Amino acid sequence: MSTGLNNFDLSFEYYPKPGTTFHVAPFYKRLTNLPIFSLTQRQATVVFTDGTTQTVNASASDYINSPKAATVKGVEVGGRMFFDMLPGLLSGFGFEGNYTFIKSKNPGDLYRDINGVIRNDAPLVGLSKHNFNATLLYERKSVSARISYSWRSKYLQTTNSNGTNPSYPFYSGPGTVSNVNGSTNATQIALPIYGDNYGQLEAGVRFKVTENFSYSIQGTNLTNSTQRTLQGGYPGGNLYGRSWFQSDRRLNMGINLAF
Repeated sequence: MSTGLNNFDLSFEYYPKPGTTFHVAPFYKRLTNLPIFSLTQRQATVVFTDGTTQTVNASASDYINSPKAATVKGVEVGGRMFFDMLPGLLSGFGFEGNYTFIKSKNPGDLYRDINGVIRNDAPLVGLSKHNFNATLLYERKSVSARISYSWRSKYLQTTNSNGTNPSYPFYSGPGTVSNVNGSTNATQIALPIYGDNYGQLEAGVRFKVTENFSYSIQGTNLTNSTQRTLQGGYPGGNLYGRSWFQSDRRLNMGINLAF
């Protein structure tokens, strides 16, 4: 079954002078039949040693179409302006930035917390509540330069990651077992994984020597930022570190020729 989308957007834009813009854009989206990788029930056939069989419902992790609609609502504000009222070389400076607030709900995407309780309060995968971009610009004659910083708040990666959905035995106290027959009750979990807050600084400059020749230098992740993931599903909404990723600083240089 294909995903359905109902979408409503508004955009208000203001152009006070050439090169200067401001905008506000609220939006609302409703998604149905969204494919999710989540907890579900599947029928399984159990074969006993005497040859008899029985069909039972078993918990499974699989791709399904979400039985409930997901919603996304928010607003973006931003703009661009050049300080061309400044004298001489300073007139080439400008600024561009935007901020986006997003609130999402996906009640069909289920997970189990550390106590095995099924929950449906996860946001939509991949969406941060707060997103911010700011760029300092310079455009004058043969020089074009950018310094940009991008930041996003934590976002859901998955509700059923490999390694976070095992079962574990529960003991009510030291030296005790859960059942009178000496066995333990297994608690099934499926903890959500989030990408943590992350910001990255980039910069680049291009020099146009002639109409047919230019060269550029581009730097990525200049602050050497580390991306980490967080594991949720704990009491009080606490999140704990799960993994860390380092992409390192990168520097690229290029030459452009036109014939």
